[in-house]
Amino acid sequence: MAPRNRSLALDADPSPNPFTEQVAAPADAEAPPPVPELGTGAPSDPIPLAPSSEPGLGAPPAKRKHQRRTKAQMAADAAAEVSQGPPPVSEEDLARTVAAFAVTFRALSGALAKRRGEHWLLTDEETGTLGQAWANAVAPYLHKVGPAVPWISAAVITWSVFQPRIEADAKKKELAAGTPAAQ
Repeated sequence: MAPRNRSLALDADPSPNPFTEQVAAPADAEAPPPVPELGTGAPSDPIPLAPSSEPGLGAPPAKRKHQRRTKAQMAADAAAEVSQGPPPVSEEDLARTVAAFAVTFRALSGALAKRRGEHWLLTDEETGTLGQAWANAVAPYLHKVGPAVPWISAAVITWSVFQPRIEADAKKKELAAGTPAAQ
């Protein structure tokens, strides 16, 4: 909307900047901190830009605590690790791994049995044998993957529980749309 009095619009700044406007401070506002007096001579002591305990502009760069390893050192460490062999696996860890694999195979066989028939359902003896075989195969690497075995088992079991339900939902959508369900 154009101003009614055109002379007032001409007297005003043609490009007002809202950031340069002076705003009156409220009466209860605190006074700004005083500006220090600046002398004309050089300062007697240098003014630090940053505390000397913190790395930054006023402090020297922090020195590394450790030197980087060379390729030769890394190769020597790897050779020493191979010559020592993997750390021994405790009987308790091996038993837990056997149980985790057995439960995983039981869940997988149950999922397969629902889709393909009861002949895919494994017995407790079969799942125990498979669990023992896979635990023995993984034993040399158990110190590296040991903590992941329960997570892997949990992921496989979760998938075997939810996969048939996801497939049933897909079949319902296909039937509702009138397209034949893919087998």
